[in-house]
Amino acid sequence: MKKIFTLIAATLMAVGVQAQTFAFSADDQHATEKVTLSDGDAPAYKNASGTAITSVEKVTMTIGSASDAVNKFYVKDGKGDLGENTILGTTYYISGTENPKTNGSTTKVGKVPGTGTFYTFVLSEAGTLTVGINLGKGKTMRLANSTGAKVEEVAAPADQAVREAKDFVLEAGTYYLYAEGSKLGLFGFKFVAGSAEEPDPTEQTAPQTWRFLNELSETDVTNIVADATNWTSDQSNNKYTCIPALAAAPAKAGENDIELLKGLNFTTKANKFNIYSGSRLNFGDAGLAIIVPTVVKNDLVTIEYSTTNASEARGFVLPANAEVKDGNLTSTEKTTVTFKVKKSGSLDLYTSGGLNVYRMALNAELPEKTSGIATVKAVKANDAMFNVAGQKVAEGYKGLVIMNGKKYVQ
Repeated sequence: MKKIFTLIAATLMAVGVQAQTFAFSADDQHATEKVTLSDGDAPAYKNASGTAITSVEKVTMTIGSASDAVNKFYVKDGKGDLGENTILGTTYYISGTENPKTNGSTTKVGKVPGTGTFYTFVLSEAGTLTVGINLGKGKTMRLANSTGAKVEEVAAPADQAVREAKDFVLEAGTYYLYAEGSKLGLFGFKFVAGSAEEPDPTEQTAPQTWRFLNELSETDVTNIVADATNWTSDQSNNKYTCIPALAAAPAKAGENDIELLKGLNFTTKANKFNIYSGSRLNFGDAGLAIIVPTVVKNDLVTIEYSTTNASEARGFVLPANAEVKDGNLTSTEKTTVTFKVKKSGSLDLYTSGGLNVYRMALNAELPEKTSGIATVKAVKANDAMFNVAGQKVAEGYKGLVIMNGKKYVQ
């Protein structure tokens, strides 16, 4: 009968690059107790939370938290392997007794897990970390940085578990690997040292601005009010609330993009968000909020914001792929913060609590605060009217038009 739960090292794996591969297998020197699992599986070995695997050069992995005394990790036969050149021949994985949690609650995006089944990787040097995972059906695995901000994630289909190796190109630092609201199986991991720095792009992303002041056109309001599936509205207070159907997608009312939100994605997974017409965009809780879907290295994203509670340290969480170029992340007064992108991808902006956003800009100055889109008045015969592409249009044209240098909804 096989003994289970050990960590062994392989040697050179990648052509021309020194790598170390580690896999759970028999005769582990870290195991503390031999047990028989209640599900009738073969005898396994268990380990207390906080076990550190330090034999990988430039990487230390810790299983769970040493302060989580009630959580044990069982290693048993996973009935499969990940193939050559990934995590070689491993068929074992860790099955913790609890889901990952923070402060006694199921782990939320933007927070660091403290108990339950999670794995902490500390890299002393930049490189590629390959992990072999066993992720349950319909679950989402996340790799988060030291602040809890998402670096990468993998979502398993609702009807199929994910059992494969995943590569993460990372800078030196601390990272947390876990499954949202679920246990995550781990076969082993491989590390190849080498800079994760990407070359500077020749061009920044095209400039774009967003103003959340007086920018809801009459067409937008009509679409929102009519879309009970995705929005609730309180027109007496000019408040329009997006409900979870729009999580992590461009905000729409029906099939129509809301004009002031074009180019941005939003999520309601951790919180709803409200548009206060003529005032601000409001996020009422901690979690992932605003997503700029496409950015490249050296892009600059500037945001005017304020937090909603002076008694708490609320604001933005530093994104994994950006740094603060100017300003600060937490302010109860209206202020600005500018993020500089360090790695191309999407810029995922988390909040640490209630937050108001007034204006945003990508590689541009913040837009003017004044005037939004008004309802078009009577058109004089000699007033030329143009669409947003600069093409002259007839008096019967419907939509956003520009006349005498001002925008109107026709």
